[in-house]
Amino acid sequence: MRRNFFRWIPTIIYSGVIFFLSGQTHNTSSSTVNVLAHFLEFGLFACAIVWGVTSGFLGDLTLKRTVWIFVAVVIYAVSDEFHQSFVPGREASVGDVIVDTAGAASFLLLIYLFKRGK
Repeated sequence: MRRNFFRWIPTIIYSGVIFFLSGQTHNTSSSTVNVLAHFLEFGLFACAIVWGVTSGFLGDLTLKRTVWIFVAVVIYAVSDEFHQSFVPGREASVGDVIVDTAGAASFLLLIYLFKRGK
């Protein structure tokens, strides 16, 4: 049981960092750097969830698990934007959710294809 918990630590830490930092920065969604940051942020978040689910990237990552991980990341992206709407000076953005989702989908697809090719 303890071993199963420890493999989730990167995901727990990463989600906390995303949640905290999203309330500390100002919305500059038109910036290319900000778009790339969102893309990478949620792509790496998806990787952290894959690590927790499979105990490593080459574990048992099925298509069904990949879809569930994607759904979880999208729900988290929406909740992160909802959280931002309560922070003074921040605005929730549908564009940010779309970029977050694209980052997660891209990284999950790469992991799935890499694993399938092995």
